[in-house]
Amino acid sequence: MYLQQREKKAVAHPKSKEIQQPKQTKQFQETPKKKTTKNSQQIPNKRGVQLSLFDLFDELETTSETAKTKTVKTPEESFTPKPFTSEILPHYREGCLVEFKNQIGYLQPLNDVETIFNPLQLGISDKLQLQKYLPVRDTYFALYNQEAETLTEHSDLRKNLNQKYNDYVAKYGFINSKKAMQLLKMDTLGSEIMYLERSQGNGYRKADIFKQPVAFNPNEITRVDTPKEALSASLNKFSKVDLSYMQELTNFSATELKTALQEDIFYNPIEQEYQISDRFL
Repeated sequence: MYLQQREKKAVAHPKSKEIQQPKQTKQFQETPKKKTTKNSQQIPNKRGVQLSLFDLFDELETTSETAKTKTVKTPEESFTPKPFTSEILPHYREGCLVEFKNQIGYLQPLNDVETIFNPLQLGISDKLQLQKYLPVRDTYFALYNQEAETLTEHSDLRKNLNQKYNDYVAKYGFINSKKAMQLLKMDTLGSEIMYLERSQGNGYRKADIFKQPVAFNPNEITRVDTPKEALSASLNKFSKVDLSYMQELTNFSATELKTALQEDIFYNPIEQEYQISDRFL
């Protein structure tokens, strides 16, 4: 009986293998055809070989790495002196700071033959501060010079100066602060810009030019009718007898003025000038 059972087992065992073996062989030897979908389509590459999506991703990654190695590097900023080809403003002087081709530097030499721009190697914060300062400086000189030359108020330039100054102070504080002056003293025009502010308590206030002309007096007398009025105007403005100025205020010649004012003025040969008579009374 024991032998019969072993025989049965021996018979059953091969049968079980015969039944299962075809399934295993079919599973590993035959590759089932995959259904083609939009997401699993094979895509030809440039060489005409069909690529799976996994191959495509590998190729794209390789292409991306290759592109990175071919990226052109931005050329480094040059600090070599170069000819200054921008407009030379009337107030420029040798050594003054300017901005040229997105760099800050100074002009030296500055003459009719050539003007050379010398770039400065600055930190980004110093460069940004000077880029705010230079428009304040240039607008101030433009306003002062135009009003001095034309004896006319320029309200648009004054408004522009106020705006640029306010922008600078809001970002970097007063021009006369110790921190600012350490930077602005590099500019040969910086000492004149200090006068845009007046000391007030622990801080500063705007100078008069921000609200009115300082190159001339807008309320100044420009015309009088009599020699005596001309003499008064001369004394008020110059504290002396200025016959040239008195002629500008009237239609009288120097001889006519001296004749009309012979009791009020006299010629002092020692000082070689006309003086008022009551000085020696």
